[in-house]
Amino acid sequence: MSDLVTDAVARLRAGGVPSEVLGLRRVPRRVAGVGRAPRIIAVGEAWRIGALLLLPDGELALPGEVVRTEAETTRGYTADSARHRADLRIEARRGGIPPGCVVHLGWRPAVVGEHPLVRRDGEVLFTWSPGAAPVPLAPYVAERVDLALLRL
Repeated sequence: MSDLVTDAVARLRAGGVPSEVLGLRRVPRRVAGVGRAPRIIAVGEAWRIGALLLLPDGELALPGEVVRTEAETTRGYTADSARHRADLRIEARRGGIPPGCVVHLGWRPAVVGEHPLVRRDGEVLFTWSPGAAPVPLAPYVAERVDLALLRL
């Protein structure tokens, strides 16, 4: 599977498809009893293709929450979810991630044998949506990379 992902990442890089940020939320420890604001730091890069993240080291990951950083603006949200997303955007900026970057939070490595990746008759299958039938991983990745390259 590593070769499949490595080749896909090479095609995406060569085609100029921009990567996205893998972020990790950090809550700094208190110093002299004073708390500091949480921040999101960049810990890597990935390319989102469909329901998967391709990592440059040849691994796959499953996405979690996604935010796009933006300059701080006046906030006046009625929904808690909108306020939460705005707070995450600010934390990403506080962590040094420039405006306009897509940041993935809560992502986790994909493991063959655990949902949504299964091995059947020697082939890795991927369930891209709840209730969908598993599809072979290699054609899924190839198709999604082709689509990403067409969008440019």
